[in-house]
Amino acid sequence: MNTKRAMKAMLISGSLVGAVCGTTTIAVASIPAPTGVINGCYNPTSSYVRVVDTAVGQTCTTAEKALNWNQTGPQGPAGPTGPQGPAGPAGGFNNVGRGEACAGTCTGEWYSTYLEAWAGCPYGQTLVGGGFEIKPGRYSTGQKYPVQVQRNGPYPGYNYWVVGVNVQQLSYQDLKVTAMCVSK
Repeated sequence: MNTKRAMKAMLISGSLVGAVCGTTTIAVASIPAPTGVINGCYNPTSSYVRVVDTAVGQTCTTAEKALNWNQTGPQGPAGPTGPQGPAGPAGGFNNVGRGEACAGTCTGEWYSTYLEAWAGCPYGQTLVGGGFEIKPGRYSTGQKYPVQVQRNGPYPGYNYWVVGVNVQQLSYQDLKVTAMCVSK
């Protein structure tokens, strides 16, 4: 007899949990409404605000006032035109140049797993950036090997961009380095 009661109690408890979870899922899914409106109720006595789901029949009590708002409001009017900005400095860059360097089969230094190249700026120009590219070298079949960048940036105190990479195995690749330079 105790077993039957226990089974019946578990069945009723499971049904209640399922009903509550199902109701919660429905309520969460319909707030805000498909139109984007969020429905709420405000109690002026307690200053309490609660959100209601009108899709499942929830309403405000007689002590509450309906309070509805949109999830997204309407577009506001355009603001006034701002003041004219100050003039930029005279001059600018008159000449853009670049320096290039190569390490690897292009220089005969392909016997190592570490490649490093320095690209400098032409005389009278200043380094402003740089970069690199790994290309198959002249003895390569075109296969690319894993590369680990060890350094990539300006060399402090000099007008050079320096790049160093580990190619992890002897590979017939070239490291092409470019320095971007300007003069005023």
